[in-house]
Amino acid sequence: MSKLSNGVTAIAASEYKSFAIKNGRLYAWGANGDFHLGHSVETSERLYYPTQIGEHSDWEAVCARDRLFFGIRRGELYVWGSGNNRKTGLLHIPKSKTPFRIGEHSDWSAVSIGRDHVLALAGGKLFSWGENDAFQLGLEGPLLRKSPVQVGEFDDWTHVSAGTSHSLAIRNGNLYAWGSNRLIGVGSGDVKPRTVPTLIEAGGGWTSVRAGCGLSYAIKDRALFAWGDNHEKKLLSEGKKIVSSPTRVSSRVDVTSVCTETVKSFFISNGAAFHWRSDPARVENDAMPRNPESAIRVDDSFDWEEVSSANTHTLAIKSGQLFSWGSNNIGQLGSGDTQPRTLPTLVNF
Repeated sequence: MSKLSNGVTAIAASEYKSFAIKNGRLYAWGANGDFHLGHSVETSERLYYPTQIGEHSDWEAVCARDRLFFGIRRGELYVWGSGNNRKTGLLHIPKSKTPFRIGEHSDWSAVSIGRDHVLALAGGKLFSWGENDAFQLGLEGPLLRKSPVQVGEFDDWTHVSAGTSHSLAIRNGNLYAWGSNRLIGVGSGDVKPRTVPTLIEAGGGWTSVRAGCGLSYAIKDRALFAWGDNHEKKLLSEGKKIVSSPTRVSSRVDVTSVCTETVKSFFISNGAAFHWRSDPARVENDAMPRNPESAIRVDDSFDWEEVSSANTHTLAIKSGQLFSWGSNNIGQLGSGDTQPRTLPTLVNF
């Protein structure tokens, strides 16, 4: 979660949609089908500029995937978009054009949306809801949970990430995982699924996790680690098709952030942003590196802070300012036009 401060503090890129928090205000732009980007009035189906959602100036975090969006304001959790989709588990919630509060907690600090499930933290406690067909909720019992359910009794969780069908989390600096393990995204060294949060590596030092589709990324002692599906050498240029446990995948040091999406992924090291192809088969540009080991720099800057990427475009924060690049056919770059950008371009708002 980003603390309130000046400038752009949080970003979230979704398919043809973009969100950002600037000076505590929440903005959205891009595809606005069904008018569910969060605005109280029916604007056009495409928003070409960042447009503020509501009038509040105390937003702390935003998370987006497909047509489901979450935000945290004053420790309260809000949701909007297509909330009645079965995959979100929020069957009792109708589609909402504007953010509305869920649950009674006022100490939410993080939220992550997977393909079919949601993870969130409140007061250090772990909550999950949605589909549980692969045990990705970390709960035994029903295959669907319609609202947040606490996972276990610990109250010292610090980070969570929901993947396609598995989940990652950190508590006391130790790495935990659970859910589907067919491609060893859990990192346990076998293919047996884990029904509850399972300790993968103790000893502390873990500070960030990102779960993808059959693979996982994490940062330990400012170094980048990964495990899971290594087909087409997505994680390592050499080795087996499956990386069975957390393995360092880049020699670069001082890694502070990692972002993974279906097509491309990024990490930040010493303030420099690097990228590579998450799925080599889906990227036509053969010049783009295939894995973190050979990742190349986005530009010559050394002050990148955060990156959020969707299939079609990328958002990033540099020195408290918002930059975007990639496809722009729906206005998802926030540039006021539909021209694509090949390099990071400043978004003024």
